[in-house]
Amino acid sequence: MDEGEMKSLSAENKKLARELRVANRHIQLLKLAAETQYSLSRSISQEKQVQELELLEAKEKAEKANRSKSEFLSRMSHEMRTPMNAIIGMTRIALKTASESKKKHCLETIQEASRHLLDVINNVLDMSKIEAKKFEIQSSSFYLNKMMRKAANILNFRVEEKRQKLIIHIDERLPAVAIGDEFRLRQVISNLISNAVKFTPDGGTITVSAHYIKDAEDLFVLQVDVEDTGIGISQEHMKRLFNAFEQVEGGRTRKYGGSGLGLTICKQLVEMMGGMIWVESEEGKGSKFSFAVPLSETAGISEEDGYNKIQTGRYEGLHILIAEDIEINRDIIASILQETGINVDFAENGQIAVLKFYSNPSKYSVIFMDIQMPEMDGYEATRVIRDTHEGKAIPIIAMTANVFKEDIEACYAAGMDSHIGKPLDANVIFDKLSKYISI
Repeated sequence: MDEGEMKSLSAENKKLARELRVANRHIQLLKLAAETQYSLSRSISQEKQVQELELLEAKEKAEKANRSKSEFLSRMSHEMRTPMNAIIGMTRIALKTASESKKKHCLETIQEASRHLLDVINNVLDMSKIEAKKFEIQSSSFYLNKMMRKAANILNFRVEEKRQKLIIHIDERLPAVAIGDEFRLRQVISNLISNAVKFTPDGGTITVSAHYIKDAEDLFVLQVDVEDTGIGISQEHMKRLFNAFEQVEGGRTRKYGGSGLGLTICKQLVEMMGGMIWVESEEGKGSKFSFAVPLSETAGISEEDGYNKIQTGRYEGLHILIAEDIEINRDIIASILQETGINVDFAENGQIAVLKFYSNPSKYSVIFMDIQMPEMDGYEATRVIRDTHEGKAIPIIAMTANVFKEDIEACYAAGMDSHIGKPLDANVIFDKLSKYISI
């Protein structure tokens, strides 16, 4: 091979080498593109799988929530219709029977069914306020010992009915008077005792203990334990014990009833008071529900309740005006006030109340004012009365089924001095009379 051929071959080799390098680069680029496409495809596939799983989880949660709420509505229908059936049925029996003992039994049953129905309604209203974040804790001075015993006494009827034993232990170190939300504390304790009574068999024992735990100089922690010898709770069921709209034992064959809101409300209330709630239980060996809340110590207050302040005939000769459009409510108020000796004038609406007050402004010591009335409502009637010289000083107390915070604020904004919620409690009425009528 001559020198020219050698040079020609070398040039061709170099050209082939360059083409080979270019081809290799193309192959690498194609491989990289394939790997990138595969990685991207895999990433998209994984992301799609994650999204599908999230959608599936969200769907399952939504379906579970819907099932829980459907079951809750079914329970609420049962919980409301059962006492209503008792009220209607026992009323019919009482009207037909001539036996005084049978009438007494019917009335006692009606009273118990009414209280149960009110509890159900209050639970629903409380839960709606909690979910709407309109629930507030209100602190004031109260007697601890008295609060504890009131909470327990509410359930005495059911305890006696099931022949159970209710034991109360109150730590002697607890102060006589504390500052906190007495009503909500009593609500939590009563709810826990009610559950204990419900899930404890006939002849069982419920023990309520109040403990003192020192915190700071004027602060302490109240711990309350409610222990029963009932059916207990499994570890699996304890995980959803405080969930809203759920019950440990679901389905139509439930033995014990209940709305499924009580423990949820207890948990929310305790946490709003700055405390915590927990449970210890073993299936078949009973349960122990406990909660702890911080309270303040304070000096003593008068322990007399409203009823004890009212002696028969104490207000004889005095007059009050009550604006109330519903006849049965007028009958109830008249019956409550009968023993006080006070004279009551009724007005069927706000307009009549204004006219009666105008006709003799100095006659009345107090005005009780319903809110929702025909012709003129309680707000407008109050404003009209307050516009007169004589009406500026007379105590006007709202007496209404409007019991939300904004309703109470509206009463004060209209010029009222205080508020009483319906259903009416005789002791609360007597308290207001004692506060606003000086003898």
